[in-house]
Amino acid sequence: MPPELAGLGYLEHLSLNENLISAIPSFIGNLTNLTKLWLGSNHLNALPGEMANLQKLKELVLDKNMLTVMPPVLGKLSNLETLSIKDNKIYSVSESIGMMKGLQSIRLQGNPLQSLPWQLGDLPNLKELLFDTPSSGRRRLRCGSWVQQPRCASLRVCTRLRKRGGWI
Repeated sequence: MPPELAGLGYLEHLSLNENLISAIPSFIGNLTNLTKLWLGSNHLNALPGEMANLQKLKELVLDKNMLTVMPPVLGKLSNLETLSIKDNKIYSVSESIGMMKGLQSIRLQGNPLQSLPWQLGDLPNLKELLFDTPSSGRRRLRCGSWVQQPRCASLRVCTRLRKRGGWI
């Protein structure tokens, strides 16, 4: 990423899709007015902790990268409304997702998910949860009992819960 971006603190939308980026520099934390950040189709396998400064961020796209776990810093983005993290190599969703109270849409399709945490039930604004289940009969997607949670308001108000292939 060009270092000149560090001085653009007023920037609200930033698209860095398809740039072969392998690491996000720490100065991303200086862009505190960002509301939309698109980092799809790169080579990212982690995100810097400085992204926690992006408290105005509403939409984050991390599709088609090389993430194997949900980056811990995402749990600090409490105002994030849309998280798209499709087509990575994520096998489980971090329990810190329960701290992202503003989330309305989570897109996880194309990941080899093996489990979903019960903390998904702590997301009061969740309207869309999209994911795939393994098509193989050998593995089941474990839901950490969030499906049975009586406090799972997110699934009661969820207008779009979709899975492709397999079963829960």
